[in-house]
Amino acid sequence: MPDLAALHGQAAAAALVEAERARQTERERQRARVRRRLELDRRFMVGAAALCVTVLVPLGIGYFVMTKTSLLKPDPAMWTDRVRKFSAQFPAYYMVGVVPILLILAVALLWPPLQRRPVSVGVGVAALIGVLFMSSWASGSWDSAEKAAAQRLVSTVYPFGAEYHTCGVFSFDLRFGSGMHEMWQVHSAQQRGFRGDGCNRIDVYKGWTGMGVFTLPDGDTFDPSKGWDGADTSPGGLTLSDVWVNMKTVRGGDLHFTLAGARNS
Repeated sequence: MPDLAALHGQAAAAALVEAERARQTERERQRARVRRRLELDRRFMVGAAALCVTVLVPLGIGYFVMTKTSLLKPDPAMWTDRVRKFSAQFPAYYMVGVVPILLILAVALLWPPLQRRPVSVGVGVAALIGVLFMSSWASGSWDSAEKAAAQRLVSTVYPFGAEYHTCGVFSFDLRFGSGMHEMWQVHSAQQRGFRGDGCNRIDVYKGWTGMGVFTLPDGDTFDPSKGWDGADTSPGGLTLSDVWVNMKTVRGGDLHFTLAGARNS
């Protein structure tokens, strides 16, 4: 008769060998899965770094987000893009574009399972921190650029001559005691439909904003040879009522006003 004890022992040993083989196979499968996942992580990290280094991709993303969406609102004082400087807004555009790249990287690297991927997890956490940092920095950079552009809107000369016929301009670079800086201009121009040779109209601007218009009657024009008269515009205690403009006309007329009066014309 067969030795039942021996047969039982052989069966048990075979079962142990089979179990160990199964465990080894599973360990190999898990290691292969980790290797594939680590390779995928590496590709995500390299891809994200390449996109950020190229600059153009995050810059394009940021420009689209900030000009086509309401994520970061423009300064309420800004009514034209012409005084904005791309160089001043470049950091904000770039950082806003980097945010979705880092966010995708963080999600990819922190997607379970996290075991045996310490470097990937560390980079994923760093990417999340980068998202928060970049978002805050982009918002601050955008606000600073908008405030600077809004200041240029009142402190630089409007390119009046690029759009209208003009016979000359006089500028008042006003720096008030409060620290405000305004660039007022008096442009001599032609009224629409005027058929004379000279200029019969005065346009007063504060920066890029039209503040008042004066028009001569009966075909009279301003005499460019008579020049302009203005008050002292040095800093301290200055008001718009202190700044006078006196214009002579070809027919001997006189146009006399203050910048405060031009604002009400």
